[in-house]
Amino acid sequence: MTAAIAVLIAAVLILAALAGLRLMNSPRTAVAGNLLLAGCVVGALLTVLAQADRSHLALPLAAVAAGGLIGLVAALRVRMIAMPQMVATLNGLGGAASALVGAVVLAGAPPVAGSLVSAAAVAIGAVTLSGSLVAAGKLQGRLASRSRVLRHHPAAM
Repeated sequence: MTAAIAVLIAAVLILAALAGLRLMNSPRTAVAGNLLLAGCVVGALLTVLAQADRSHLALPLAAVAAGGLIGLVAALRVRMIAMPQMVATLNGLGGAASALVGAVVLAGAPPVAGSLVSAAAVAIGAVTLSGSLVAAGKLQGRLASRSRVLRHHPAAM
């Protein structure tokens, strides 16, 4: 598969994913939106794997299998009442993934523009992870909902 075809497939998948997100707005169409989004993820994964070096597929395939198994177990075990906490946790894991990818790119010493983008990915990913974990903890009742005021910190500026 050429790079141009992969880009075309990515563009179609992004448009389909936007349609899937739109379908998630209504309880009547949410299942269809979820299935469309899952299909987009599978399509993106297959496109990436088609571009990859065949000798290095063991680790990505193992990661996909492990993630799929963890997702299946979570889907079967998490009660509906705990869904907001699960969404917050999954959002945080997406932020962690962004931070890790940015850190790996930074470790490779790319040019200045790549360093700036990678540093932004690390910062945004870290903020997303920490904020989502706090939200999940508050929703679960493990963290207090009230604000914390640090000693010697001005209350108003």
